[in-house]
Amino acid sequence: MVNCDLLRLVKCIMNLSDLEVLIYKHLLNLEDATVRELSVATGYSRPAIQKALLKLLNNGLVTRKRALRSGGGFIYVYKAVPLEKLRDECLRIVMERFKRGSLKLRA
Repeated sequence: MVNCDLLRLVKCIMNLSDLEVLIYKHLLNLEDATVRELSVATGYSRPAIQKALLKLLNNGLVTRKRALRSGGGFIYVYKAVPLEKLRDECLRIVMERFKRGSLKLRA
C-alpha cells in the first residue's frame, strides 16, 4: 500500500499532476511497465502517459530502460524509484528551498 500522505506531499513539492501521481502509484504496484500497459491500466491516452512519464523521468521519480522486442526493435520500460528514495529527495528539495528563502512557513 502506498503512503497517500507522502504522495500528496510529493505532488505539492514537485508540482505533479494527478495523472503523474497515478502513474507513479501504478508503477510501484506493477514493478515496471510500458507506455501501452500504463495506458490500459489508467484509461489515459498514450500521448498523455508519455508526457507524464517524461516529467516523472526528469524529476527522478522513475527510471527507464530499453528492452528488446521479440519482433525486432526496442521498447522503453519504466520503473518507479522506491518510496524511501523519493522521501529523501523531497526532504532535500524542501531544505534547499528553505535555505534559499523561497519556502516560507505559515502558522
